[in-house]
Amino acid sequence: MPLVTLVTNVPKEDMPEDFDDQFISAVATAFNKPERAVVLELVAGAHIVRGGADKHVRGAHLMVAAGVVVLNAEHNRGYANKITEAVQRLLKIDKDHILITFHGLEAANVAAKGETFQHILYAHKLEQSKMEQE
Repeated sequence: MPLVTLVTNVPKEDMPEDFDDQFISAVATAFNKPERAVVLELVAGAHIVRGGADKHVRGAHLMVAAGVVVLNAEHNRGYANKITEAVQRLLKIDKDHILITFHGLEAANVAAKGETFQHILYAHKLEQSKMEQE
């Protein structure tokens, strides 16, 4: 379940009307996950300033969180490439002004529906084991 926070100085009104759908689709494709598994938190029109001569350019910072099993040096490079391409295409931001940070999540530290993923995964494995024994 990729969780993406996208902070950009691009105003919401300058984004494609279907930005959310297109971006979620791109992330789902990058991670080979169904779209329903992707969560996007969008902060548009943020105050982002880049130091130096080009400090008032379009920019974006993305924080991508996913399971520690999914994130690693080899895979992150592919994710970064696909996500950067989507941001460039959809928001017209130069790749030099796109920063992505990846955060690995332990199953015990993430919860949905009132249960941690560690408990959900354990219950699922237990159920599969019972079905295999029958």
